[in-house]
Amino acid sequence: MKSPELQQLKEIIQKRKSEILELNDCVAATLSSVNRSNGNKTNGPYDVLIYSENGKKKCKYIKPQYKPFWETKIQNYKRLKELFANWMMLEMKYTQLEFDFQISTKENTMTTSTETINKTRKKQLRQDANYIHIMKYMGSKRELLPDIKEFAKKLLPKGGTILDIFAGTCSVGAYLKNDFTVYSNDIQAYSKVLAGALICSSNHKEPLIFGKMISSLEKYYEKNLKTLEDLFPITLKTSNDFIKIKKDSWTNQQRKEYISFCESFPGPLNNFTSNSKELKQLKEEYFKRASKNDLFPYIQTTFLFSETYFSFHQAMQLDSLRYAIEQTFKTETEKNIALAALMYAHSYCSSGTGHFAMFRDLKTISSAQDVFIYRGKDVFEFFSNKLRELVEFCDFNKKTKHQAISSNYIDLIKSQTMDTVDLVYADPPYSFVHYSRFYHATESLIRYDYNIPEHKGRYRTDRHQSPFCQKQNVEEAFKILIEACARSSCHILLSYADTGMINMERILELLKQNKFSVSIKEINYDHSTMGRSGHKTNKIKEYLIAGKVRDN
Repeated sequence: MKSPELQQLKEIIQKRKSEILELNDCVAATLSSVNRSNGNKTNGPYDVLIYSENGKKKCKYIKPQYKPFWETKIQNYKRLKELFANWMMLEMKYTQLEFDFQISTKENTMTTSTETINKTRKKQLRQDANYIHIMKYMGSKRELLPDIKEFAKKLLPKGGTILDIFAGTCSVGAYLKNDFTVYSNDIQAYSKVLAGALICSSNHKEPLIFGKMISSLEKYYEKNLKTLEDLFPITLKTSNDFIKIKKDSWTNQQRKEYISFCESFPGPLNNFTSNSKELKQLKEEYFKRASKNDLFPYIQTTFLFSETYFSFHQAMQLDSLRYAIEQTFKTETEKNIALAALMYAHSYCSSGTGHFAMFRDLKTISSAQDVFIYRGKDVFEFFSNKLRELVEFCDFNKKTKHQAISSNYIDLIKSQTMDTVDLVYADPPYSFVHYSRFYHATESLIRYDYNIPEHKGRYRTDRHQSPFCQKQNVEEAFKILIEACARSSCHILLSYADTGMINMERILELLKQNKFSVSIKEINYDHSTMGRSGHKTNKIKEYLIAGKVRDN
């Protein structure tokens, strides 16, 4: 049954249709519920917007977080409120948030174009000396980097210190490092390594030479790899035989034989057992290293992820490079740069869908064919090429004050570090998905601590759970962050999506309560689904929300 409010709205639309078109403005209201045309009821609050575009009347049901961008267009808001005084109307007026500084003339308005920025920005960034790509990463702000820098320069026209509090792959910090002092923080160990390579390497006194670095580690790489090949020759040959199958020659029988081979590896689902003599030895060697992780040869990836994300030989290569890096490089900067190159190879040789939440089940011949496109990639080649690029990208002997930090954000915002921060950039997770589940393999590659994995996905048992990914905790997490910035009198710049776990209205309200002046930019964005087939992206709205400290 249709709600009385919606029926009343429809009747008024019909009576005032010509008037609305002539005014070329908007009528809007918030309903406690909306009955969709398909019969499904949507609980409120839910916004109804009637507006004119190119001379045509349009009616949309809009999620509340869109409201800041179209309410500024409403010329007859008071008249509407009088007509529907008995409705549940939103009391918050976004104009009270004082949009007192503008980044461009398009700020704080509803975007009617559906074209996304991704393709154009990717082309631009390929030519941008301030950008370098390291790994596939969910929620990467790669295409938003110029917008983020534009906001940062408006907030800090004389420069200053920016804390990137959820740094991830450190693309933002690396992009801003030549204009600001950057503190890069993330609770994941791999992020601190990337910050050390991409941002803090400027403090290294002498330039690094690629040829010298690669030749120095090759002997250690070959030593570890040869040892592993000699320990597990039968398993290696079996794995390589599957790689030799041509893409168009795969049969269903071969697919089943490969699945059986994969299932012979010890793991959480079979209680770490195997009928293979070699794989039993692999398991025994791995468990020895759980208490002493520097034993030779290095075998962590070979045990954890062979024939899941990597071939047996690829996993050996990753372990051998990890050993070589540890043995070759003595300074932190050298090691960080080499590990960053290793993360790139780890990401781009994986047969996963851009993350490590779950390896692929080979249910069809086509899925097996796709997996084996990646099984044949040479890890050392990917590593070597990226190492060369990184050495050329990094600036050395600059004597900067950049910092690489690995801390829980709550501990960090309570620390003395905040005394020297002028702007906090925060890109918190948008959904219930925890990054520690999607990048546990990357974390293990860096920590190299021979953890005992659990579940089919072979996850770490110490994975971090972010409150921003928990519906019951996300509002409190935002509140803690915003209040900390207010106490420290530093600006805040947030990036968030319309698909987030908290609506835009509540975020803006928290900023208002803490006396920030606010400016918003809405950007049409293709968000990667990290899938190999079907639709690979979702079209979303990314918001950059700047909270400016008011002058006393």
